Amino acid sequence: MGEEPKSIQRLKASFRNIGTAEARRKAMEIVLGPDDVVISSQRKTGTTWTEQILHGLRSGGDMDFEEISFVIPEMEFALDYGYGELDQKQKYPPQMYRTHLPFKDIPKGAGKYIVIMRDPLDSAVSFYHYWVDWLFSKDEISADEFTEHFWLGHDDPATNLLPCQMQFVADWYEARKNMNVFWLHFEDLKQDLRRCVKALAEFLRLDSTDDSLIDLVTKQADISFMKWHKTKFDSHHIKERFNVAMDLDPNAGGTTAKVRDGEVGTGRTRLSQRVIDLVNKRWKDVVEARLGFRSYAEMRASINSECGDCPHSTTSVEDPVLKDSI
Repeated sequence: MGEEPKSIQRLKASFRNIGTAEARRKAMEIVLGPDDVVISSQRKTGTTWTEQILHGLRSGGDMDFEEISFVIPEMEFALDYGYGELDQKQKYPPQMYRTHLPFKDIPKGAGKYIVIMRDPLDSAVSFYHYWVDWLFSKDEISADEFTEHFWLGHDDPATNLLPCQMQFVADWYEARKNMNVFWLHFEDLKQDLRRCVKALAEFLRLDSTDDSLIDLVTKQADISFMKWHKTKFDSHHIKERFNVAMDLDPNAGGTTAKVRDGEVGTGRTRLSQRVIDLVNKRWKDVVEARLGFRSYAEMRASINSECGDCPHSTTSVEDPVLKDSI
């Protein structure tokens, strides 16, 4: 990697004040019941999309919420943004949580885990767009600089950041046979949303035979529907608190949103070949070295082929083997 720009140094420094140690500790200490659901993902891989699907399935399509993080709390920040106690009873069962914590810190137990993956190049570019016009402008930091020095630098102990996506992939892949895991790819949501909705309903043992419910949830999880209701998915309450912590205007980032276009393949058109090679090298050093998969596409194809014609299979928690795969 080249020399880290000062703009990236300032960006990393701003993250040191995000979140409190107490909120993170409470997240790591939560005790999960057998029906509790944890959405585990890296940022910009389809987390909000999956939340909308899951909440719709359990609630019958309820949209009467201020922001999705108040019905499915983000574990490590819930205390910071005013959600309250993580174990408080939610309006609709089962209890659901989302988290971007690294695998080692995620509460382990009898619960169900939905793990989301996305092509690393696409998630890097999507993460870049999330912060543009909030923490920096396009003139200050390019997509190449962001990916090389920030996104690939997530394992920098000097910042309050999470391990890079490749570490996340490898850790969850190795753990999934011993936990009640549903492995979901962003690209599969894009390719056949209804099929994914139905498979998730089956995994959670909700009513997957109710075609009217599956149709409604699929409609409400369509990107255009979510963009039309963007204030329910824009983390405005979290942004306000984080802006204060980062010494920014409380309204900074008001125009940015988590739901964009859900595009596939943008990483290969937005990033230079040099940076693409850097990302591929990190994949080779971490994922291929541990799992043998030479690329994200190869890993996705392998996982999807394990189920044959069935979207997923389920077994009891007492017999924790591979549960799923879209």
